Amino acid sequence: MKSFKKFPRRTYRVTNEGRADYPELQELIRHCRETNDVRILRLPQVKEKTGLANSTIWKATLEGTLPPPLSIGAKSVGWLDSELNAVIAARLFAARSGQAVDIKAFVTQLISSNNPARKTGFSFSQNMVKEN
Repeated sequence: MKSFKKFPRRTYRVTNEGRADYPELQELIRHCRETNDVRILRLPQVKEKTGLANSTIWKATLEGTLPPPLSIGAKSVGWLDSELNAVIAARLFAARSGQAVDIKAFVTQLISSNNPARKTGFSFSQNMVKEN
């Protein structure tokens, strides 16, 4: 039987003990809040973008390592594309720089009340209904 050489597993330093106040991460949050492109992604698009399975997406949302979805109808939800991009970029920053990043704190800052896309009060289902 042929043995394969095992490569050392690359560790991503996304932890709950790390920091979320790096200037690069604050720039990601600022950019996410200033974007005017409010695209909402449904679950299949989120799966494609993140490479995660359905159950992993929901588990990460409950754990606070992914931003929570927005209600876009009576029985439908979606995620803001800009927020997902920021979380992916934060994970990439942690992987490339070797810095420990507290991803939960980053997501908490990202979805805080200062985010204009989350506090507009705009309801898609109500404003899209035509009146007769």
